[in-house]
Amino acid sequence: MEAFSKEEMFNQIKAWEEGAKVEEVLALRYAQSSRLLGETEALVRILALLVEHRYIMTGRLDALAESWMQEIRQHGRLPARLEQLLTEQQLQSTYQRLVAHTFPTIRETDNANAKRSATKELILQASQIVEETDQIVELTERLRRLDAERWTELFDAGTALLRSSATLEQTAQTFVDSLQERFYSREAFREMTELKTTTIQDLKRVVALLPVESKQVERSALEELDAMIGLEDIKQRVHHMYRFLKYQQKRSEDGYRSSDQPSLHMIFMGNPGTGKTTLARLMAKIYHELGLLERPEVVETDRSSLVGAFVGQTEEQVMSKVREAVGGVLFIDEAYALKRAGQSGNDYGQAAIDTLVAAMTSGEYAGRFAVVLAGYPEEMRDFLKANPGLRSRFPESNHYLLADYTDQELLAIGRSIATANDYVLTEQAERALLGRLERERVDASFGNGRAVRNIVLDAIFKKGASLGESASHEDFALLEQEDFEMVQEPDATVEERIASLVGLSDLKDELKQIEALLS
Repeated sequence: MEAFSKEEMFNQIKAWEEGAKVEEVLALRYAQSSRLLGETEALVRILALLVEHRYIMTGRLDALAESWMQEIRQHGRLPARLEQLLTEQQLQSTYQRLVAHTFPTIRETDNANAKRSATKELILQASQIVEETDQIVELTERLRRLDAERWTELFDAGTALLRSSATLEQTAQTFVDSLQERFYSREAFREMTELKTTTIQDLKRVVALLPVESKQVERSALEELDAMIGLEDIKQRVHHMYRFLKYQQKRSEDGYRSSDQPSLHMIFMGNPGTGKTTLARLMAKIYHELGLLERPEVVETDRSSLVGAFVGQTEEQVMSKVREAVGGVLFIDEAYALKRAGQSGNDYGQAAIDTLVAAMTSGEYAGRFAVVLAGYPEEMRDFLKANPGLRSRFPESNHYLLADYTDQELLAIGRSIATANDYVLTEQAERALLGRLERERVDASFGNGRAVRNIVLDAIFKKGASLGESASHEDFALLEQEDFEMVQEPDATVEERIASLVGLSDLKDELKQIEALLS
């Protein structure tokens, strides 16, 4: 346990409360010291700061923040700022319910039964909106007392929606009551129709103003790509491609012809864990968002699913995957394995390549799916050189080389994996993580981002397995140096290694005799 002076701790707490960036690891250390020293005031202030910090990072009160809030409650009331965060989260929970509301269409030409059924559905929807909006008005009224400038607009919009939806409910009920066979109140129908339009407008305004959890906001594929760590050159190239495709799209809409359409087929070259599969999935989404593909799905496959064992089987297996990928992307991992130099004559890898090229260029599926080939850089280059028919379908501009991640990028990935699991890496843990990565980076088989994920998850498992139910609050949130240290097994003697081998009893006896003669 690190020693902190009370003056140092309270000065730092004050600095954080005045707007300085909260250092999560240090704050957790202060919390641990405060518990041991019985400094309840400091503990509550620190935990409140940690909750706010997590809320800013994640856009919601996650499980870790909830555990800290539960501890604060054990010492009394929640601070006003946390009450505000709780209220905001309650508002977030109303977003999904409100945005799901759709009013049924009611036509004057409908028969009485159809009008009655649709209007009853409208009454039910209006009633639910009244109930949900009443909660919004109540919550924003509380928030207005703390921050009038931020919450007044939502309060006013909620009040307007509450009024219009309540009036719509009443008017719709009046209309239902007036329905008798072919007769009904035209005045009530007209008023109901106008109120429905007003309520829809008020509803849209409230939905637009409600705070939304970050996970609820649907990001575009480009935004997802930009959020990825590293890959700066790839991001720039994909942005250029995206702008070109948008340009071509707009040009076509303005009546200009393009006899040659840009190729959607791509090649991703990179070592393990550099993001080839992830990038293929994002490109499928981008193509779909641009309207170039019917759907954003990726069909992932490799040699084992494409190359058969006898004549005719390979062609059928390839076409089966092509049919599955129509409208989306066919992703072939380790594509060079389809046909390597020196493979025997009864290998059907070349048949798989020929069938794929034919499906890409002619027949009913041509132009209806995109192909992404992926693999290690050197192997992919040799593979394409040996298959000119395939290479010609993938222009050089669509070849992407994904570089290995730098140490700092790998560390950033490690932090994001820890955060996703509600953990924080200490400074010493980060150094230990880099040390583990350095030991694993011995050749081209190093797993890059995949290796980082495995190491961090291994550290989480090691921590949990060693502590069990004896874990403290900080143990649930911190990953430390010892969690990343590998257990060093003592070197076994030659005799122990031989003894550990399975079987070989005659050889073991002979070795013992030789040893006895030499000793």
